[in-house]
Amino acid sequence: MKKSSAFTLIELLIVICIIGILAAAIILNFSGARERQQLSILADKSVAMLQVAQQDVRSGKYDSAAGQYFCEGALFAEEAEPLFVTMPYDTATGACAFDAVIEENYGLGTAPAVVETITVGSGDVEELYALYVPPDAEFVFYDSSGTAQSGDGLITFTSGGGTEPYSISLNLSAFTGIAALTLTE
Repeated sequence: MKKSSAFTLIELLIVICIIGILAAAIILNFSGARERQQLSILADKSVAMLQVAQQDVRSGKYDSAAGQYFCEGALFAEEAEPLFVTMPYDTATGACAFDAVIEENYGLGTAPAVVETITVGSGDVEELYALYVPPDAEFVFYDSSGTAQSGDGLITFTSGGGTEPYSISLNLSAFTGIAALTLTE
């Protein structure tokens, strides 16, 4: 009687288990990469919003029909995506008109990546307007009531959906008006 060279049931089960373990590891790795990508898009989108706002205000964006300049920037709120904001600038008072703010989504949606924490100076806030104000495109922070905040800003974005939370911090300098990203895992 000749012995067959086929696989046994045990050997097949071991191979199937190994393939299953490798597939699970690959799937987890790809989901982490997707979360990091969403987080990176959100942070990059925030920097882009601020750059566009700065350029608009520096170039003297003006509505000739209404006879007014505009404050522009971003609204950061905890557990939400940042919004691009525009509001009229009152040249008589030298203030942005928070009662006439226009909020817009900017670019691609990146859920589940959102703003986790917002810090200005030494205190935490739930909402922060980071605005460029005419005529010199001065970079100023305001809380949700329109009160100016002093100090530099730190916005932390997180990807809340996965097994490993990732975060990126956006450092905003009130002195220079520059935004810098820092990856923190």
